[in-house]
Amino acid sequence: MQAFKKKAVQGLKWTALVAAMLTAQSASAGLIDLGAAKDYSAFILGNVTVANDIEGRLAVAGNLTTNGLSINYRTPNNYANQPALVVGGNVTYNNGNIYSTAPAGVDSTKGMFTPWWDPSFANYKASFGVYGGSNVGSSSYLDLRKQSNYLDFAGAAATLTATSNMLMRRSPQAPSAMACSRARTAISRYSTSRRAT
Repeated sequence: MQAFKKKAVQGLKWTALVAAMLTAQSASAGLIDLGAAKDYSAFILGNVTVANDIEGRLAVAGNLTTNGLSINYRTPNNYANQPALVVGGNVTYNNGNIYSTAPAGVDSTKGMFTPWWDPSFANYKASFGVYGGSNVGSSSYLDLRKQSNYLDFAGAAATLTATSNMLMRRSPQAPSAMACSRARTAISRYSTSRRAT
């Protein structure tokens, strides 16, 4: 138990460091262009084979293969008529839920884990997802619609790459590339050691 607490504290320290670096970076950079990715909690430029809980919207450029994934229950109401899930390739999605957005007027960022306004999800309706490839044996109760090219993933990748390159060239008061690299390495090590325990 003591080792777990120590690792948790180390993880929180690294999280605080990265958050401070990003806050300093965004303060000195002004607006940071995330393009299409700004509307998603997770924006993946490859395939996803394991996921179980994304509180907001999810975009996957490649294929999505998952079992038990729950998404979208903390998404603000202004996204109510948009797909909660966008998959550029094939989708195999079983035993999960695509929840509707938070009700109008509700601050979806409050609370922990489940939404504070409806912790049992009793008043939630289902939302929908779109995919560009094929639906390969997904659960029939999920509303998955064939719609190619909903997002321009290649354009989004170009925007994110350009933004990343711009941030790497920022002024001296911004975190250095070396500091960012060290933080990424430390977080990776922490995540790896956490999985091992």
